Amino acid sequence: MKKKGDIMAQWLTGWSYRKSHEIVGSTAGAQTNYQVLIIVHYESGTDYNDNTKSPPEGHVYVDGKSRADFQDIRFTKDDGVTELDYWFENEETAEADGYGIFWVEVPSIPASPDTATIYVYYGNPTATTTSTDFREDYTTYAEVDPNNHIEKTAHHIDFYAIKNEDAYLYKDAGVGHFTDFRHLLAVRTTGHGGDYPWSNVWVLANDLDDLYGLRVGHKTAIFAMFYYHPSYGYYINIGEMYDGTCYLGTRYSGLSENTWYYLEIIKSGTSLTLKIYSDPARTTQVHSTEITLHGDWSFRYIYGCNTYNDGSTKYIVVEIEDLCTFKYVDPEPSHGDWGSEETVAVTLSVSVLNESLDKSRGIAGETVTYTATVQDENGNALPSTFKVTLKIDDVILIEDQPLTSDVYDPATKKLTLQWTVPYMDTFHTVKLVWSQQTINTTTYSAGESAGVQFEIIPVPPAISPEQFNILVVTLITVAIIYPIQTAREYIEEER
Repeated sequence: MKKKGDIMAQWLTGWSYRKSHEIVGSTAGAQTNYQVLIIVHYESGTDYNDNTKSPPEGHVYVDGKSRADFQDIRFTKDDGVTELDYWFENEETAEADGYGIFWVEVPSIPASPDTATIYVYYGNPTATTTSTDFREDYTTYAEVDPNNHIEKTAHHIDFYAIKNEDAYLYKDAGVGHFTDFRHLLAVRTTGHGGDYPWSNVWVLANDLDDLYGLRVGHKTAIFAMFYYHPSYGYYINIGEMYDGTCYLGTRYSGLSENTWYYLEIIKSGTSLTLKIYSDPARTTQVHSTEITLHGDWSFRYIYGCNTYNDGSTKYIVVEIEDLCTFKYVDPEPSHGDWGSEETVAVTLSVSVLNESLDKSRGIAGETVTYTATVQDENGNALPSTFKVTLKIDDVILIEDQPLTSDVYDPATKKLTLQWTVPYMDTFHTVKLVWSQQTINTTTYSAGESAGVQFEIIPVPPAISPEQFNILVVTLITVAIIYPIQTAREYIEEER
């Protein structure tokens, strides 16, 4: 498990497997906090990259060793322990999809031909995702909405875009914040009124106004629009407002109502490109158009929606969601070598807490219930194949009992065992013991519990009928003879 320069990478505690991965730098220069796309497949397969895609894709297979819902996937820097921010894009459907889509933010990627190393970890059955949602939160946006035509949640907008009002949702990201970028969003329309209604589903500008106001004010802006034309039907397009003129790309027309379309908008220098996909994973591209901007603009404000107020009463109803704002450089950093799977044997101790018996004393043959909380040193449940033995002093009561569901609840870590009191006497200690066991890549150290005191009440041994008759005769004889003998001894003494 060595990295470049023979430096041993540390290991992320609690994880059983990892693979290293090289991110190849861009000829455009070093990048910071750049998001790369990694797709994790649950089944077995050969790791590969598709650097012809936009963005480049790295594909890694975990051979069924992660959680089926990919909640245990983690990414670290080359030191093996510093975790990286990531967004688990398809978290809700990943288990059914059979793969997880992860956008990983790499803190530093050197310029080409140098590389940055990251690790992908998996194999922690109790882990849950620590995904950071990279989507824009519309509830943090400011709103101009005089007639309540905008409804929003964190990642979704319902917009009744009518062309006789100024209505928009926006965020001030800071002067010059948006330079070159990749933005993702999903849009659809649910209806319209009249011909030529216009809704802007994405706008960048350096001024605050509706798009028509930006146009007549000779302000610069770039935008994506949803439009209805009586000859073409619904269509989506991109454009630039510059010096009072609207410059458009090639429209994608003939769209259907109530159908989601997935947009990718890329600005690189003076190039603005729109790609439209029919699926949320953006694997099926249905349209692409590009325009050349009048300058290599940077922008301050981003609009989640925006009207085009030319005074008419035409309207279109649109929904917009899942806006992501990623960095972009041309060419992008690409995916390089995948390392082979590495494993580490984790050693954990076992703790037994809250030991108790349902009674403190009893006689031989009685049934007693032993309960305890049994967990590893991190407070996690033990696997069902882990075995324990229950003893009273050195006498085995139950031997090599696996922690199956009939005796062990992994949610509460409670163990319940019933045992029979043996023939013994006085006070004894009931305790749990276990040997060292290795399950998958985890070794559990041998040990024993503190134990619980239990008193066994002695019981006379059972006798046969013949023995009973002899005993009765003996007692009668003693009862008769002993008093007579005692009287004779008394008379002799008085003489």
